[in-house]
Amino acid sequence: MTTDQILNYDGNMPYEVVIEDKTVTEQMRLIQQLDEEDRQTIFNIS
Repeated sequence: MTTDQILNYDGNMPYEVVIEDKTVTEQMRLIQQLDEEDRQTIFNIS
């Protein structure tokens, strides 16, 4: 959608767009699969 289309919008309200960093999301998903001891090690290293 161009800036002009946004400023002169004529129509239904646009839907919400979510932008996320897939890398961080993937890292968190993988960390959640670890056992508690390994997870604590990861967080202590960071």
